[in-house]
Amino acid sequence: QAASQLGIPKARASAQVARLEQELGAPLLQRSTRTVRPTPEGEALLDRAHALLAQADELSSMFQDQGGVRGRVRLA
Repeated sequence: QAASQLGIPKARASAQVARLEQELGAPLLQRSTRTVRPTPEGEALLDRAHALLAQADELSSMFQDQGGVRGRVRLA
């Protein structure tokens, strides 16, 4: 389902998850013939990722239009 939402092939999504699991040294998904569920490690990673993305959005918004100087500039 994630691959579909991202518009990428399932094989690519699976390879990316497998690579991430290998880098972290922990299984992130529990796979069975009928379902795929996050492991406790996968849940922890997801929670932390959401927090980091929220912080990044907050940081980005600090530097966006804050009602700065406006008006015409005349150069001679």
